[in-house]
Amino acid sequence: MISSGQNVCFVTPPSQGKSVVRDYAGGLGFEADSGYILPPLDNLQMAACIQNTFKVSLIDAQAEGLSVEQLCKKLKDTNINLVICEFSVPTLDSDIACAITIAQHGIIVVVKINTKETSILMKILASGSIRLCLIDECEDILTDIMLGHDTRGTAQLSNGEVRIVDKPFIDDLDALPFPRRDLSLNYCYSYPKLGECTTLLSSRGCPFACRYYCPYPMTQGRKWRFRSSESVVKELAEIRQLGIKRILFRDPVFSMEPDRVTEMCAAMMDQGIDLEWWCETRADLLPDDLIDLMARAGCKGINVGVESGDPALRFSKLKRGVSDDVLKGVADKTAEVGIKLAFLLMVGFPGETRSSVLATAALLQCCRPYSIGIGFPVHHPGTQLEKDAIEKGWIVQSDYQLTDGSLPVLAGPGLSPTEMVEGRDLLLQLFNAISANNAEAEHLLMNNIKTWSQGNP
Repeated sequence: MISSGQNVCFVTPPSQGKSVVRDYAGGLGFEADSGYILPPLDNLQMAACIQNTFKVSLIDAQAEGLSVEQLCKKLKDTNINLVICEFSVPTLDSDIACAITIAQHGIIVVVKINTKETSILMKILASGSIRLCLIDECEDILTDIMLGHDTRGTAQLSNGEVRIVDKPFIDDLDALPFPRRDLSLNYCYSYPKLGECTTLLSSRGCPFACRYYCPYPMTQGRKWRFRSSESVVKELAEIRQLGIKRILFRDPVFSMEPDRVTEMCAAMMDQGIDLEWWCETRADLLPDDLIDLMARAGCKGINVGVESGDPALRFSKLKRGVSDDVLKGVADKTAEVGIKLAFLLMVGFPGETRSSVLATAALLQCCRPYSIGIGFPVHHPGTQLEKDAIEKGWIVQSDYQLTDGSLPVLAGPGLSPTEMVEGRDLLLQLFNAISANNAEAEHLLMNNIKTWSQGNP
């Protein structure tokens, strides 16, 4: 495709007004409700993997606020030979338009997108301007792909059809070089709950039953693959040397193996690695002693998937094993040690009712988390939820670009789209009263939710 020594630039296209974090939803992209931007970790990782063969650079047009025209001028001014462009599903049309414009300037364009949905890949490749799509974990062979020696992990057009060449997931994550974070130091990335930060991936994959709707087991595999604690701590030390003080771990299940986290925390303290960090994991994988240690090692917050306060729904398809008692125990323990607990919720999962929303409200009252995030369920391409939604006619918005979690796109048994919005808004109002310790408003809102749950306006 290109020769060794040529210039490869990793590009995040302009956002075109959408607040989408591209590595959320397993790399498919999902709404950032506060409009924040996180580092393009996949791009930084790939850059590190090919840096010995090509000259690598990075342009984050979203973070820099560049137009497509300004982006293309920067690419031309720096004599870029090939661009690897990071796509997301909710920004698909604008990303394709950006890639076409880049190609019109005589630059080879390759797309990184974490889906094997042929209709999406056809839409990308049929433009005629995009050479191929990187669709699997191919960091370890990316150099050979760029040199034209390998096609595993890619999708291309062949005789008018999408030809996918599968590639296994990478087992030895320790063998990968650390991401080239120096390429992104000029950009201001932040996570609202933590502040200015960078991101780190210490494990990939998720084996849990939430794969019914969650894309991470699909894009990263159902096998949990992890880096050694030594490798992670070494990378943390390098990050601190770059002057970065805060880390958002992007693992789908950070504490899958508590002993590994224990080793990491102990090594951070022993080596004096002074970092503040936030992670995401399951509430049933957070024993009290681990929470204690995480707090002492600099953990400032934990996101846990709750999805719904309805225990029957949670145990059937959402978060099996995450009971109300487990959530209350984690909430109490994190509050005791000063870790901020965030509940990740959704309203409108097929089967959820107004009574389910009331149960979510009661759970919020009981656990009183530091923050919440509420989205609407999405039929991510390739998930079983998407297959069921198509078969059963649940889809009310079929345009993938609306699947950023900010609007109802499904209407299964239970709540209508209007009720989903009403339920979300009531929960947000209740949480605001809880956060403000406004007992009077909290009591009034709970009564409003109880009335609403009984079918009354």
